[in-house]
Amino acid sequence: MVREKIITDYTIGNIKNTIREYYVNKGYYFTEVEITQEPDKTAKTPHITLYIKINKGKQVKVKDINFYGNSALSAGKLRRSMKETKRKRWWNIFNSGKYLEENLEKDLPNIIEKYNARGYRDARIVKDTVYFVEKYRVNIDIHIEEGHKYYFGKFYWHGNSKYRSGQLDTILNIKEGEIFNQQKLDQRLFMNPNGFDISSLYMDDGYLFFQIQAKERQIRNDTIDFDLHIYEGKQAIINKVSVKGNDKTNDKVIYREIRTRPGQLFRRSDIIRTQRELAQLGYFDPEKFGVNPVP
Repeated sequence: MVREKIITDYTIGNIKNTIREYYVNKGYYFTEVEITQEPDKTAKTPHITLYIKINKGKQVKVKDINFYGNSALSAGKLRRSMKETKRKRWWNIFNSGKYLEENLEKDLPNIIEKYNARGYRDARIVKDTVYFVEKYRVNIDIHIEEGHKYYFGKFYWHGNSKYRSGQLDTILNIKEGEIFNQQKLDQRLFMNPNGFDISSLYMDDGYLFFQIQAKERQIRNDTIDFDLHIYEGKQAIINKVSVKGNDKTNDKVIYREIRTRPGQLFRRSDIIRTQRELAQLGYFDPEKFGVNPVP
């Protein structure tokens, strides 16, 4: 709203809707907006002054979260997997229990992820319903279809010439018969926070262009066999290292911390270590570091 803007019924309605939406996004679903108009007697031409009165009411809280169709995981474990949407309980002073639609949308995939980690790769949410049980309290009903529990089967390697399949099996470290866990498989292939992974094995030996793709080969009852297709590419050698965007210190200070040198093989672990040590200098925002290998 700006001075000299023409006021219409549409403008008044838009103001009310904008204010209500603002408060709904903060959990106030019963906000009331009243707008009154008074002539501006000091103006030479017809002008009005708008008075906007807002009664935001109380935040809507989650009274209970109910699960239906779950047998493999208890309702308590499923509730704990929901990071943003929590029940309002007087003894939990750190949780407001407010209901926000966007938070529920973020939490529903966490429930499926919980099932996937237990081998239920086909688990899905059939429907979810939110309804008022009191004026400022809602219940959430979540209906789940768990599906079958699956296990890892055999792994078949394709395209590997640098390392034998037995060596890759050792790095992957997933045994036949283990409970299927998609997140575990992805970590062992691409980025394992607790140890070595297949990508690190190659990318710490110069294979910058390395790629790996896992495909389901067959499902034997409750056991899944995988084909692991590898593209090794050629080893990459560092030609030049340049620094851009630095205005906090001398470039030579940064170059002293860089572990990647011209003439060396590309190593992902050196880049990760460089980022960590540059962050410790305190000059830069670690989240804005950009390391871009340019072939």
